[in-house]
This record gives sequence, structure tokens and C-alpha cells, in this order.
Amino acid sequence: MSTTTMNPIDRLRELGGELFLSGDKIRFHVPADSPEAREVLAQIRKNRDEVIRILRGRQARSEPAETALSARFNTDQCCACKSRLFWRSIHGPIACFRCHPPANERIVASLLYDGQVKWTM
Repeated sequence: MSTTTMNPIDRLRELGGELFLSGDKIRFHVPADSPEAREVLAQIRKNRDEVIRILRGRQARSEPAETALSARFNTDQCCACKSRLFWRSIHGPIACFRCHPPANERIVASLLYDGQVKWTM
């Protein structure tokens, strides 16, 4: 089932949707004009427990990398605006959320607050 569940997760992202965990809930953004994305979301809902397990596994694998990145970059406070909220791009760089907001939410891999990962894609 993992391969069949993984495919809808990745397919949803290909269609412009986003899927992430908030506690024990699956949160998502799906393009309103994509019936295929809605169908994929229905598949994900049918396999909710497995999807949560997979997303938790992905999150756990990315957290050590986040810790290493934040150790090399001061994410306690922005030196310009004193904000404590940072974001990491899917391409790797970390930036202050206030000074350098992401142009599109799809490029945000994770959010960091006080140097701790608060949300991971």
C-alpha cells in the first residue's frame, strides 16, 4: 500500500496541491480548478492513517537537516528587523519571513521559529 499511497501524495504536489500535517490532522491546499487534484485528495482520504504515517516519516527525515541548517545560520532573530520567524526554501536557503517573504507558498519547505522547526513540507 505504501507505493500506491505515495503516488497520490506526490501526484497531488505535481498538480499544484500541498499536503502537510498539523498534529494528527492532514491539512491541504488544492487548486480549485483541478478536478484531478480533488480525485487524488479523495484517494488520500481513503488511506488517511497510512498517509499520516508517511508524512510523519518524511518530517522526521527532514528535521535533522533543519537542525544542521539552523546551526549554520542564526535563526534566533533577524539582524535587520528582529523577527524570529524564518523560512527554508525547497532549494535550501533560509531567509527571514518578514524581510524576504516567499514569492509563492510552493517554494517553502519549512518554517522555523526561535531556531526550531515548526512546520515542514
